[in-house]
Amino acid sequence: MIAAPGELGALLSGGELAELRLTGGKVLVELNDVLGWRRNGDAIRQALGDALSAPGTWTLSGPASVPPPADDESLRAALVQLLDGAAGDFIRSHGGRPTIVSVHDGVVTLRLGGTCGACPAAGQTVATRITAQLRESHPEVRCVLDAPVLWPRRAT
Repeated sequence: MIAAPGELGALLSGGELAELRLTGGKVLVELNDVLGWRRNGDAIRQALGDALSAPGTWTLSGPASVPPPADDESLRAALVQLLDGAAGDFIRSHGGRPTIVSVHDGVVTLRLGGTCGACPAAGQTVATRITAQLRESHPEVRCVLDAPVLWPRRAT
């Protein structure tokens, strides 16, 4: 359970916010069915900014919210399964080639080669197709990085 200060806390306790989660160095805000980001986004962003500027006033209670340390082997296995499944199929359907570079202490480094190597949406693919799905089974994931593709250079 999170108790946030100020207006953000009022929005949370009043039910305007469906959920407020602290995970992986992020604050995730989920609105209830009544509020919308277009209409209420500015006020919510302001309330969140104000609350973040007063870190000592937050209250966390309930079960430990800190995930256990990352197990590199099980994290790598989950990543392989993810890339062998729908996430990898999506990447390959666009001509991409996902490669695992490293998995260490909750930090996953991938390289999206092929057409993904120069695609401006590669970061979005990593965030939505890989990071989000991987964190569902492994909340200890600290970050998923997309390593740059090193293009061969011609001698001039």
